[in-house]
Amino acid sequence: MGCPEKDCCANNPGNDAISFPGTHGHDTPWKFYNHLIGHVPEDLVVRDYCLGTHWSYVEADCGMGISFTCKGGAKRKHTMDLRGLPLRAVAELAKSWCFEEASLGVAALNANSAKLLRLWFPGTANSFAMGVYTAGMSAGAALAIWYGSRVAAIQDAWWFSFGLMAVGVVAWFAVHRKHPDGEHRSVEPVGTYLRVVARNWHVWAVAIVALLVFGMTNVNGSYMVAAVTALMGDPSLTAVAGDLSTLNTVIACVASMALPVVFAKLFKNMRAPFIACLAGTAVCFALVFFLPYGPITWVLFCIQPVLMASVMPFTKMLPTLLPSVRPEHYGVVGGIQATFQNFGMFLIASYVISPLAIAATGAVDGVPYYQGVYVATAVLCLVAAASLFLFPNVRSSVARKIADEQAAAPAERAE
Repeated sequence: MGCPEKDCCANNPGNDAISFPGTHGHDTPWKFYNHLIGHVPEDLVVRDYCLGTHWSYVEADCGMGISFTCKGGAKRKHTMDLRGLPLRAVAELAKSWCFEEASLGVAALNANSAKLLRLWFPGTANSFAMGVYTAGMSAGAALAIWYGSRVAAIQDAWWFSFGLMAVGVVAWFAVHRKHPDGEHRSVEPVGTYLRVVARNWHVWAVAIVALLVFGMTNVNGSYMVAAVTALMGDPSLTAVAGDLSTLNTVIACVASMALPVVFAKLFKNMRAPFIACLAGTAVCFALVFFLPYGPITWVLFCIQPVLMASVMPFTKMLPTLLPSVRPEHYGVVGGIQATFQNFGMFLIASYVISPLAIAATGAVDGVPYYQGVYVATAVLCLVAAASLFLFPNVRSSVARKIADEQAAAPAERAE
């Protein structure tokens, strides 16, 4: 896979450095990117990458990062094979004015959110912090759906995106802080802790959960507008279906911030609320397209995001809640989980759910097809619930895990 252009390494064999002079000053607009790039560990290496038609990915020792492929801009300069290069060097491509290069750079920049949030929010705030993180993902998707269905010209979309980036830069400088305990880097060689993590079956179990859960959430995001439009029976009402989809996502944003905190207080362990939310989501998906369009459609699509949104931060928190995972390994475990998560989002909707719906209904569109899609997704929710038994019943919050570790410490010292 690797180099996406035919014979590109031969075309530019001497181009083995990625550098953008003039972007490293303290007062440049690139300061935000430099902060992100500077926190990429120096010893991580790119193993594979793909500059795709719509999506691009970079896979490194710590996992896989994905970005939407943007096209245009300046002529591509860095055309060498990126495999074997330091991940930090490839992340420099995020500053390229060639948008294809920048797509790979942004993919390389995608970090392990679980590790970062665990370091900054080690106690009761971790549930809320992870909820805010997943709410941001959902909010971005909702905004894209809402604005994308109304934009008159592609130039307007680019200006809108530029405005969002400007807001992001301002927000970064407004809230950016250094960690009060300074930076901590693991002294353990990358190869050593990769072997330790790879031998831990629980790590692969939580990765499977991520594949199933985020694959399920992506099915709803991919098909909901078209499915509701088909249920209404009038293609001119697509905007109404889009409004319902946006409402669905907004509710998910709010719920993903609030419910993990509530569940962390009400439940000692995570498995029970996790299964309840997945089962409730499955019921909503299984029923909604077998009922006539009307208020019940809106009710079900307002209940479903409350339940589904809870499982997203739950899933992202799992690497930091496993008792068998040490803090210095959170990054690698989060990277493995993120890789499976991204594969689930890529593969399940188009290559699993849709073929199953076609095989079961014999339709490729219309209400019967979407009934098949959402029933298959309901089954996927139940499979995800079953996958929670592949690893121990972890605590419902980082604070509870820390309390367990502190309680066990005196006994371990006595031994």
